[in-house]
Amino acid sequence: MLAGGGTRGAYEIGALSALLPELEDDERPGILIGTSAGAVNTAYLAANAELSPERLATDGLALWRGIRYDQVLRPLASIPELLRLGAYLGEVLGLPGACAVSVLDPAPFTATLEGLIEFGQIHANVEAGHLTAAAVVATSGETNLSVVFHDGGPEPEADTRHGIRYVKTRLAEDHVQASAAIPVLFPAVPIDRDGTRHWYFDGGTRLNTPIKPALALGARRLIVVALNSLAFREERSHERRPDVLDGPPSCSKPCSSIL
Repeated sequence: MLAGGGTRGAYEIGALSALLPELEDDERPGILIGTSAGAVNTAYLAANAELSPERLATDGLALWRGIRYDQVLRPLASIPELLRLGAYLGEVLGLPGACAVSVLDPAPFTATLEGLIEFGQIHANVEAGHLTAAAVVATSGETNLSVVFHDGGPEPEADTRHGIRYVKTRLAEDHVQASAAIPVLFPAVPIDRDGTRHWYFDGGTRLNTPIKPALALGARRLIVVALNSLAFREERSHERRPDVLDGPPSCSKPCSSIL
């Protein structure tokens, strides 16, 4: 189970590169589930589940080391990005006709995902028995509930107590993009279900560490790679007033997620 945390997703692969080769065959994860950056790693691992742990680790490290800013976002100084920022400011100021979908434009991310991950292989690996299930978590723009898109595994009933719905599907680029679409910074991502278009945001806004869905999909033992330290820290005085980038972990994710 892989949590969200922006560029700290590279840490997840680093941790797994040390862990996976040490697991016995019967300990190798059969259910993969992730949120945001963890969804990217989940898709990579699921699409390559037939490979050896050593190969998974090597290729995963190479994937993150090769990602550049322009493979995820348009340049901040580009004309489309300036127009997008102007629309955002206009909507904030209440100017008539101003409509902004996000501050940043992650248009290059689609081509990057397609080039790095063979999404069709995820379902093939589930069908071949290399995996029991692969899943990513997004947040519905209509209901604000967590939606778990999963390929394989059982079909759990909606968890009304925890606000979680399950949708069985073949995972594709749009599911991963939706899971990583940080509100305000990135635009909502459309996904068609039952002939109707629905919109989704980053799954980390409600369920950044999806333990409950992992259990619902059949997990009996969990390996959790989280990206926020739980270690106790001593208080210290600040020499300056904290700025917008100095928020606590729950507020700092958008800033740390910009590649």
